[in-house]
Amino acid sequence: MVARRFPLVAVALFAMAIVNTNAILAEKPSRPDSGLPLAEPADLGLAAEPLAEITSRMRKKVDEHRAAGVVSLVAYKGKVVHFSAVGQADVEGNRPMTKDSMFAIASMTKPITGAALMILADEGKLSLDDPVAKYVPEFKNATVGDKPLAREITLRDLATHTSGLGGEQRNEGTLAETAVMLARRPLSFQPGEKWQYSPGLSVCGRVVEIVSGQPFE
Repeated sequence: MVARRFPLVAVALFAMAIVNTNAILAEKPSRPDSGLPLAEPADLGLAAEPLAEITSRMRKKVDEHRAAGVVSLVAYKGKVVHFSAVGQADVEGNRPMTKDSMFAIASMTKPITGAALMILADEGKLSLDDPVAKYVPEFKNATVGDKPLAREITLRDLATHTSGLGGEQRNEGTLAETAVMLARRPLSFQPGEKWQYSPGLSVCGRVVEIVSGQPFE
């Protein structure tokens, strides 16, 4: 069988931390937390050279101070054919990047939050049409500018980006602190009036914590 080659651009990088640093490489394969077994590329009809090039290219980015560190993983037909860690996870602390380094995954948490919300709904522990103020009382005082709400914001509004919440998406605090902070922010429009990308899923995450009794993280 002729080994199959594939474009480097098709490779999914698991994570990248962007800060200046020098490279520290950890290339020895190990079983990822996903539980997928490791395999030799040739055993699956893949060429090894493009996979090896991933590590060298990532190391180059670190050497050029374009990234602090990178973890990359490629799985094919249910088996891991490439898994490496390059650079540092913490530049100031001189902590090397490892294959199990943790990253902030930002909006990739949205599908997780949505799934958790729907599980609780399926279990009858909440309804998507519940007013968010039932769980975060500070939302009772929400306004659109200086005008009162035509109706209360629901969990459905938050989950579908139709709540009227807008403004800065980032937050540095806990979900509890973030939910209260967002509740005090005037809405951009009446709930359900239109769609606008919003931090509403952060509030849903807080509701998941309250209803489940478990920390979201």
